Amino acid sequence: MSCHGSSGVGTFLLLLWQITGDARYLDHARKAAVAVLEDAPRSYHGACHGLSANGHLLLDLAQALGEDAYARQAEDLATGLAVRSARRAGRHLFGNPLGRRATFGHADGIAGALGFLLRLRHGGPRPSRPSRRRRRRAPSPAAVSRSPHA
Repeated sequence: MSCHGSSGVGTFLLLLWQITGDARYLDHARKAAVAVLEDAPRSYHGACHGLSANGHLLLDLAQALGEDAYARQAEDLATGLAVRSARRAGRHLFGNPLGRRATFGHADGIAGALGFLLRLRHGGPRPSRPSRRRRRRAPSPAAVSRSPHA
């Protein structure tokens, strides 16, 4: 999930809508998508709260709602990533938020941008999304006391 900013808030609201079905949360998640698009010209590449995180929010919305317009907007953000990169030995490199050097971590480095670009190209869930599988319930105290290992 994104750290903070519109993409983080929008991701949280989308998950809340998926869990509760309350349309207010979806409405606000859509508004967060508008905000990330408006902020795109001033954003850096990061997966914490930059273009990569913003793109993940748009891909999440596209998957959850089946609306291709969000996926196309994510493609536009990928173009913004390419514009902000430096080419070294035929490869795109992204500087840290201050633009001084390339970094390799997930939050503000190449790994985060690469995670977004790979998801954009190949689909699938967000790399940092926790599983929504149901967890097994802990056994009741009565069941534990009947266990031969208790």
